[in-house]
Amino acid sequence: NFPLDLAAIDAPSING
Repeated sequence: NFPLDLAAIDAPSING
């Protein structure tokens, strides 16, 4: 959801 590296587990935001 959030454009963070840790958010990669939640949704493909920035880190993908």
